[in-house]
Amino acid sequence: MTSIDLLAVAYAKEAQLISALRSFQAGLIDPNGKGSETESMVESELLNPHLPPDFRCGKGNVIDSADATRHSHAVDRVIFDARVGGPLLAGKTHSVFPVEIVVAAIEITMSLDATKLRNDITRLAPIREMRDRHYYVPVPGSATKMRREQQRSVAPRSMIIGLPSDSGWDPDRIAEIFSKTQHEIQSTVHSLYVIGIGFFATDLVKPKGIPPSIKYWPENDRLFRFSSSFRMSLDRWPRIESGVTADIQRYLPGRWKIFDPAEISK
Repeated sequence: MTSIDLLAVAYAKEAQLISALRSFQAGLIDPNGKGSETESMVESELLNPHLPPDFRCGKGNVIDSADATRHSHAVDRVIFDARVGGPLLAGKTHSVFPVEIVVAAIEITMSLDATKLRNDITRLAPIREMRDRHYYVPVPGSATKMRREQQRSVAPRSMIIGLPSDSGWDPDRIAEIFSKTQHEIQSTVHSLYVIGIGFFATDLVKPKGIPPSIKYWPENDRLFRFSSSFRMSLDRWPRIESGVTADIQRYLPGRWKIFDPAEISK
């Protein structure tokens, strides 16, 4: 029986990914086309194979019913729990997601450097502040009745995936910049996968005034480390109990009109 060299497989998979992304850089002229192809490949190769059941992936804005006129920047990929609800507006290339269903927000870039990293952390920060969620929950003892309930949730996971603009970017320097930038912006990003260089995770958020600790994996199986950590972080997401659904009616408030035949007969 031939044994499987998992390290070699992980390294080869990453090399194939890098080759494909580099071909987009060289062969495509339009920046939007390059970005779209990069995002699509990352989704198909790195995200979709590791989504838990009922979790879905899409692109778009995240909004909060506390002020539905405000929304996040367009996020490259939003992971959402389809069992709890769906997008407010679903499109093939862009959707609008109520925060009640959002599990994670992911920024994807094909030219990552310190400046772009800072920009991505800044873009993800507002979503981490959206923690008040509203649901319809079953009324105890009733088979059909529901009541509205507000819940304070943990912040959505936030992640960044990118192909470095400099393939020789030093992992130690990346970890330092990743920690320093989170501290300066005062917002946490759970993980950073710099394709071909390393997988970085925010290991410990320190007291206010102290930058967070970063653990990182620069070895050839870094893609495997990212994938396993990605799935683990989603599996740890607090699941909503059966029968609970997102209260998306809050986003367009109004009142039902009622037809009562008894009123007409009077």
